Amino acid sequence: MKIKEYSSIDNLECISNSLFFHGNKIDDRSTQMVNVFSKKCKVNLEIIYQNETNTFLVNANNKNFIEFKKQILDTIKVNNIPSIFLEATSLGYTEILQILLSLSGVESKDIKISILYAEPLEYTKKVQNNLDNEAYELSEDYHPHKYIKPFLLKDPHDAVSTNRTAMLITFIGFEENRLGRVIEKNNEDDNKYNDFIYVMPVPGFKFGWENISLSKHYHLIDNYKEMHYAPADDPYETYRILEKIIENNPDRKIVIMPLGTKPCTIGASIFLVNKKLENKIDVATKFDFPIKSRGRSKGISKIYEYSLKLI
Repeated sequence: MKIKEYSSIDNLECISNSLFFHGNKIDDRSTQMVNVFSKKCKVNLEIIYQNETNTFLVNANNKNFIEFKKQILDTIKVNNIPSIFLEATSLGYTEILQILLSLSGVESKDIKISILYAEPLEYTKKVQNNLDNEAYELSEDYHPHKYIKPFLLKDPHDAVSTNRTAMLITFIGFEENRLGRVIEKNNEDDNKYNDFIYVMPVPGFKFGWENISLSKHYHLIDNYKEMHYAPADDPYETYRILEKIIENNPDRKIVIMPLGTKPCTIGASIFLVNKKLENKIDVATKFDFPIKSRGRSKGISKIYEYSLKLI
């Protein structure tokens, strides 16, 4: 696994007959990334997950998961695709996770896979009259937390019958209300997560951004002692941290909820797919499927290319 960093979209190289996955264009960076790469690549697939029906829109055509996976594999085979790009700036967690899971079924393991991410120059701040100068316009709303199939546990909180208590690993970003909803729900439930583990984005994309994350969450995490730190731009370090947590908790049921930066979300996605394929540990993921605000960020700072290999 390798990381390349670019200062301009024009510096990214693309084989002409590549496959390009992307999502909605909702701000400067996602629009620029999709517009540039859709012209460079032979085949473009816009992927949008529909939470209400648990289906996907693939170039505006509705697909269930089986049809979704089949179209991806057929597209790769028919077009003899040598390389694949996932534009993670526009793709959401569910899309990235399910695309990677589908790609595990590709016959040729020599296909190059790259995940692209454009770091924002700045996030759009909310217009408000209170004293919080670091409130950002990132999401309009959220859905109820639910598992993403097939990454689920039949009974994650059943500590009585299995003697394996459940633990929740959450990645933290700028939206404290997302973690607040998780803790509030946990306090209401009879079946609770016995432990929370938090992963903070340290260092942040920019100097001081990690302090914003911490200041927004300190009142929520004060009672929980275990904290880990992963660079905001490094999915591979996220993967390593998850491996370490699992290693230190061999008899625990694990649920991962990535609420932080997109590179950390990418790392969690790769981890979940690999562990599902290995079928050795009891790990699942839940999500709140945010409705992202349009114009949520401005400009592009750095662009990252994360290279993967199929296993």
